[in-house]
Amino acid sequence: MVEDLKYRYRNYNLKWIAISVVVAIAMLVASKFGIIAILKGPVELSGKWNPEELEGKYVTLDVDLVFGTFAEETSTNTKTNKTTTTSLCYLGGYFDEASEYGVIYGIKVSNANKDGLESIMDDLYNDTYPSKTHKITGTFKKMDGKILQYYNETLEEYFEVVPEDAIPYAIFDEEVNGMDITLVYILTAGAAIMFIVAIIGLIRLFAGSSDKYIKKFLDSNNKASLSQLELEFSKGKLIGKKIVAGRKYTFYQSGAYMHVVDHTEFVWAYYFSRSGKHSQSLVRTFNMNKKKLEINACKADAGALLQYYQESQPQMMVGYDKDLEKCFNKDFQTFLGYCYNDAKAKQETEDLFF
Repeated sequence: MVEDLKYRYRNYNLKWIAISVVVAIAMLVASKFGIIAILKGPVELSGKWNPEELEGKYVTLDVDLVFGTFAEETSTNTKTNKTTTTSLCYLGGYFDEASEYGVIYGIKVSNANKDGLESIMDDLYNDTYPSKTHKITGTFKKMDGKILQYYNETLEEYFEVVPEDAIPYAIFDEEVNGMDITLVYILTAGAAIMFIVAIIGLIRLFAGSSDKYIKKFLDSNNKASLSQLELEFSKGKLIGKKIVAGRKYTFYQSGAYMHVVDHTEFVWAYYFSRSGKHSQSLVRTFNMNKKKLEINACKADAGALLQYYQESQPQMMVGYDKDLEKCFNKDFQTFLGYCYNDAKAKQETEDLFF
């Protein structure tokens, strides 16, 4: 039994360590390892730009020139039919005096972060050179599709032809490696949690005790001995992969640990299941003190365990009925008198002959 417990304990922990590590790596891959770019910090845009080299980089720029907007994204609530702006695209201007390098480029920000750019744009249209700057930090990438189309169309409206210094690139605010920074943080946090779970699993694997609950049972049951439990475990009926039913004891695996209970103390047992978000499948049991104990099991294993109880435990009522539950709660002594199953019938028959 001891070796079996160690095997189950080791396999359970190794399985969850492997799952945790795989999920953690998958989350980091899904985040495009954006946390690395965040920890390194953004590239400060200065001097003369090389758009091809900056493609996909996490960058930052103090914007001081905004000509106007060229696109917006909206979202419509299907219930209220109300449309709201989710993001805006601006025409930005950049000029470096030292190198005399200047470009027109795109800036995409969420609607919540537009105020700084709007203020700069308003100053320009009021013939006042903007006195403030607005920091944009995000992914520098090439525009395509509709956003590039609107960018070029707006440039033609402003300048009649697309200026030579206009580049088809934009800074996508609050993006890292092309992904929303909030999502990067969420995925990274999830990966960190999964790595912690894996570390805890490793600690439990090397420092934990596979027979923890067996010892706990023996400490609280002076009449039971380890040799008795080992005999029951080795001779008991294996139900599925996680339950062993002996003459007096039921062993069941919950998580990494094997638990044991004296089923001769049970007076009622039945199958309980619930589907949905909080789905359950288990054998629910009660003893003489009305104390409830639940043994997780699939429907087939639960049925096999209840059948075993039906055939071997004369003191136990097996199966559920609303009237039984009502009697159990309000008239327990009468409930005990209802008990009649295959094991009790066999016992009564044997009593007649002896």
